[in-house]
Amino acid sequence: MLFPVSAEDKQQRETQLIGELKNLLDGANFEEITRSDLVRALSEESLFKIRLQVDFNDFEQILFYLRGESTKQETLVSWFGLSIKDTTFQNSERVVIYVKYKDQAYFNQQGRKDLFFTPGSRLMKLFQDVPSADLEMLFPNTEVRMKIIDKVMFGVPAAVGDIIMLVTKLGATFLPTGALLAFWLGLSDQPIVLDQKSLLALAAGFCTLGVLLWK
Repeated sequence: MLFPVSAEDKQQRETQLIGELKNLLDGANFEEITRSDLVRALSEESLFKIRLQVDFNDFEQILFYLRGESTKQETLVSWFGLSIKDTTFQNSERVVIYVKYKDQAYFNQQGRKDLFFTPGSRLMKLFQDVPSADLEMLFPNTEVRMKIIDKVMFGVPAAVGDIIMLVTKLGATFLPTGALLAFWLGLSDQPIVLDQKSLLALAAGFCTLGVLLWK
């Protein structure tokens, strides 16, 4: 027969679990990594040249331990093999992470739905050979962000393509629209007559502009 466990008992058991886990890791010569150390790792450039972001506010409890730091060297290949260079980095031989997510009430207050994890759940993992600059990769809620250079590489060609589309698709729309505005504002005395062809061109042009703005 199962008896209900009170919230006080759950908290007491969890405190006991955390204490025993810390003692176990300390006895195994693991070193605790503080949150400030993790934040500093986030600011360092990743070995894989990607930008990562971790929302520490999702967690109620974080334990992060590592053991055995060494210096390693790897050959990085980029630009489809055109760029090859050797890099030296600090490596953590063993990493243990334990996290507990906040309860459902917190995420309800934040208006966050469709979560990929269960609020209030716990997770514990052991990793091997992790670059010290990439420790944030181990968190279950890590998100990949675009760097500024990536945004430029994607944004500039897209902007050029949009400008070309505006010039080619809306060229026939700008002239009658400008003439209409000039007539309505009293800048021109010549009335504008729009036939079916001109109306279709205006509609197509404004639809194209609407699609562009939506994108």
